[in-house]
Amino acid sequence: MKFISNQSISLSQQEKDLIIYNATQKYKEFMEALLIDVDNDPNSKDTPERVTKMFVNELCKGRYNDNPFIESFPNTEQYNQIIFTNCEVISLCAHHHVPIISKVFMGILTNPSPKSKLIGLSKYTRIVEWIAARPTIQEEMTKQIHDAIYKICENNFGVMIYIIGQHGCTTYRGIKQSNSKMITSAISGAFKESETARIEFMNMVTNTLGENK
Repeated sequence: MKFISNQSISLSQQEKDLIIYNATQKYKEFMEALLIDVDNDPNSKDTPERVTKMFVNELCKGRYNDNPFIESFPNTEQYNQIIFTNCEVISLCAHHHVPIISKVFMGILTNPSPKSKLIGLSKYTRIVEWIAARPTIQEEMTKQIHDAIYKICENNFGVMIYIIGQHGCTTYRGIKQSNSKMITSAISGAFKESETARIEFMNMVTNTLGENK
């Protein structure tokens, strides 16, 4: 069974253990192809298993685990403004398998109708962490986060996602620009149609970045 890097399929622990076992053998071969004496180097002896466990259980766990259970609730107070939150997350570049460290900003323009649905504050971060924990590219990650929030927060007026990413493939390899950043966004509904809504969201982003200096 194979599937593309930024997709996910929920696997049992037994299936994940089998991946770790098989990948450990292959990673040892990879290291030996680099002329590393894995068996006799005390620093490298357990590296193949450590690396594969890190990929399956940490860096790429979003590929192998089911999406987090998130229960939405009705907007009974008929709140009708932007809900804004942010988080930081580490993902894995699908091209070079090096870290992408991202600041993720999320906004929902709520619908005062009680038919609209909201989610708890921590659940936004859970969605982002699940989507980020796999090899990906920032553009696709941005859209996946947008679509996941848009789907679960039913009947709202729009979602805006804004991500500032620092990519290992440009900071410690290649052009080696330590301050290089990539910015992506995904916008729908009123955020797309109203400049006022976009400006209000971006002011929230600016204020949050200022607080973190």
